[in-house]
Amino acid sequence: MKRLTVYYDGDCPLCRRSRALLEKLDAQGILSFRDARIEPAQDRDVLLARMHVERGEVRYGGIDGVLLLTRTLPMLRPFAPFVLLSILAGFGQPLYDFIARNRVVPVRCEENCSLSGNRGPV
Repeated sequence: MKRLTVYYDGDCPLCRRSRALLEKLDAQGILSFRDARIEPAQDRDVLLARMHVERGEVRYGGIDGVLLLTRTLPMLRPFAPFVLLSILAGFGQPLYDFIARNRVVPVRCEENCSLSGNRGPV
């Protein structure tokens, strides 16, 4: 039975590696994953800014989502006190946001992409 849904950026290599690690650590099969890029437009920008973890009807974003994961997955539980301490000390969310803002997301080109080398007549 899936208990938590993790929303992540499917275009982000760091996010995809994080998902792969979480899948390996999820021995009980309680996590499900959703690519935030395919979510409805009204939610997409918020979900892409930070990883979100949903339990029931509540979404936990950024460092709060990380804390929920560390409290839920047995292999991550030893890290939960450090994540909680970072939140209480006031640097957990700013550090998370710094990493999230500075992650490298490759450019996705659709049709008429100027990066594809097809620039039309010169």
